[in-house]
Amino acid sequence: MIAAYPEPISWQACGAIDGLLYCAGGLGSNNNDIAHTYVYDPAADSWSQLADMPATQWGSSSTAANGRLLLASGVSNNALTNRSQAFDPQSGTWSALPNPAVATYRGGGAPGFYKVGGGSAPGTPTPRVELLPGYDQTGSGDVTWLGESTQQLTLKPGASATVTVSLDASVPEVTQPGDLTAYLGLGTDTPYSVPRVPVSLHVNPPKTWGKITGKVLGATATGTTAPLAGATVQIDSWASAYTLTTASDGTYALWLDVRNNPLTVIVAKDGYQPTMTTVKLTKGATVTSNFTLKRK
Repeated sequence: MIAAYPEPISWQACGAIDGLLYCAGGLGSNNNDIAHTYVYDPAADSWSQLADMPATQWGSSSTAANGRLLLASGVSNNALTNRSQAFDPQSGTWSALPNPAVATYRGGGAPGFYKVGGGSAPGTPTPRVELLPGYDQTGSGDVTWLGESTQQLTLKPGASATVTVSLDASVPEVTQPGDLTAYLGLGTDTPYSVPRVPVSLHVNPPKTWGKITGKVLGATATGTTAPLAGATVQIDSWASAYTLTTASDGTYALWLDVRNNPLTVIVAKDGYQPTMTTVKLTKGATVTSNFTLKRK
C-alpha cells in the first residue's frame, strides 16, 4: 500500500520525472473539473500539491518527456478541447504547447510527443495519431547525441574526479539544425541529492541545406486575421514528405537539402479551406512562405 491520492479523482494526466510521479487535472467525484497538480515521492511515500493548471482538462493524452509533464486534448467544462499544456517541475510553472489538430479524449500518449487514438465523441473512436516533435527525451533513457567518458566512479572523502562529456550531431536522431537540450542525471549511494547538469548542443545546417519558414493566419468571424495554431503543414518533395504543426503563434519551420527542390506545401486545418503552393529552397538561406486560410 502507498499513500492515497489527495482527492477522489479519475482520468488525470500522469508522468514520471526523475523518480517522482507528477499528476494533474482529472475529473472529480462530483463530475467537476480539477485543476490541481500533485507530485508523489516514493521515498517519503507522500503527495505534495504544486501549481494549479491554468485551465482544467481530463481524459487527456499524456506522458513525461524532456523533464516535463505533457498533456494534450481532453475535456474541459463539458466540451472537447485540443488545448495542450506542459508542467516544468524545475520552475514549478505551466506553459502552453502547440495544440493538436484534432480534439480527442481518453487517448494514449508517449514520448515524442505522440497523441494516439481516443474518441471525438462518446462511442466514436478515432485511429488518428499526431506528433509534436522534439519531446523525445525521457528521464530513464539515453540521449543518443550525448556521451560520457565513464558511467560510474568512486570518490574518497574530499576527492574529485573529471568526467568528459562528448556531443555528437551525426547520430540519426538529430534530423534538424538548431539547439538541443538535455540533462545529465547523477545518482549516488549517499543521503545527499545531486542536481541534474543541463547540457546543450547547437547544430549548424550543412552548406547544401536551406530553410523554409512562415506563418499561418486564419480568417476570423469579424473579417480580420489571427495566427492559426495547430494547423497542419505538409511539405512534399520527390524524396520524402514531412508533416509539421504550427506553433501557438502560427509559425512553422523546416531545414532540408536543396536537392529536395521543388517543394509542394499544403496547409490545412479543420473549419478552413486548405491551400497549396510550390516553394524552392536556397542554399544557406531562409525562404518565407506565409499563408492565410479562409473559413469554410
